[in-house]
Formats: sequence, structure tokens, C-alpha cells
Amino acid sequence: MARQPEPWPSFIRRFKDLEQQVTRILNASPFTGTGMSIPAPGVVQVDGELDVNGPIDVHGAANFDGNTTIGGNAAITGTLSLPAGIINNDALANPVVPQSVWKGTTSNFGLAVSWSTLVSQALTVPSGVNSAQVIGFVRLVATNTTASKDYLYSDFDIAGQSSGGFATPVDPGDPGTSFCSFARTLTGLTPGGTVTLTASGSTGFASWASTNNVCQISASVTWYR
Repeated sequence: MARQPEPWPSFIRRFKDLEQQVTRILNASPFTGTGMSIPAPGVVQVDGELDVNGPIDVHGAANFDGNTTIGGNAAITGTLSLPAGIINNDALANPVVPQSVWKGTTSNFGLAVSWSTLVSQALTVPSGVNSAQVIGFVRLVATNTTASKDYLYSDFDIAGQSSGGFATPVDPGDPGTSFCSFARTLTGLTPGGTVTLTASGSTGFASWASTNNVCQISASVTWYR
């Protein structure tokens, strides 16, 4: 009976044919040498640099885990969500603008039962802002020059809205101090316009002559858009 030939030469030829077919298929792929591959249906993976010289449209979700540099204009028509604290004032064209206000007088002014404007400070709205948060207080120190116990009132007005009077009992011949605090959020401001802070004072029953009376406004203003 004739001996059958060994199968290995035939297997080797088939493996070489398959290797050549795979090589031809790989060379025919448009992704060959591009650093791009298709690891799964509907997924294109870029393992190298991606240089796009023309328009690119992304209609689905896009995730960027590495650094991204945009050298031209970027228009964002949806909501942009950013982590807190990553943008400081140096990167803003119109940053938040803080301002401190201190206005005082040591003039000899008298007080009456009717309200008197004692200190007024006009603040100029900075460029690029249209809102403000104003927090402050008024301190009024005055001497009761009458022969009876009376009351000292102070009031803090921010942009036309009053805090309301706060009363302090003062014995005859004694100095008294009246404090009042107030805070307002102002919107719809116009750059270059003014926001006026006003301190007023009055007494409860009779007029007090001027005896080194002092009235002061202290406030903190945060301007923003």
C-alpha cells in the first residue's frame, strides 16, 4: 500500500496564503498607517495626533480627557458647566469689583425731631457691571443737650430705600450712640450712574444743640454683572 504524503507542507502553504491575504486586507484598509482603528462596530479610535484643517461636525457626545487648546473663536450655544474656582478675575473682561466706603463728619451739627440728612455718599457704577450688593452701617454719636431724657435715632438709606429709625435712650447731658445696619441687592444699574448712601438722624422729643456730634457711614460694595 502506498504511503500517504505528510500534511505539513500543505498546511504551511495555506498559512502563507492566509498571511498574504491578511496583509493585502490590512494594506487595503483606509486606516492603515493613520493611527486610527475600529476596535468595535461604530467606534473609531485615534491613537496618534488628529490634525483637522477643515470644518468638523460632532453631533453626539464628545469627551476630552486630555488637554485641549483652541486657537480660534469658540461659539457655545448650549449650557457650559465648569467646576467651581477655575476662573479668576484676571481671566475676566469684566470681573467682580469690590469697593469699601468710609464717609464721616465731625462737624458740629444739631439734631431735631424731624429727620436731618447728616452724611451722603454717591458711588459711581463701574464700567461693565449692572448689579451691586451693598452691606453697611451708620453710627451716630450725639449729646443730649436738653434737661430731660430723650431718644437718639439713626437711619441708613441705600439707593432710596430706608433701613428705618433705630432709637437709643440718652440721659440729659450725656452722649449717646445709635447704630443701624442695612443691606440691599441692587439690579438694573447703568455704568456711570450713581448709587447714593445716606445717613440721617433725629431726636425723640426736643432739639439738641451741636456738641461735637459725629456721624459715619461704613459700607462694603460688591459690583458685578
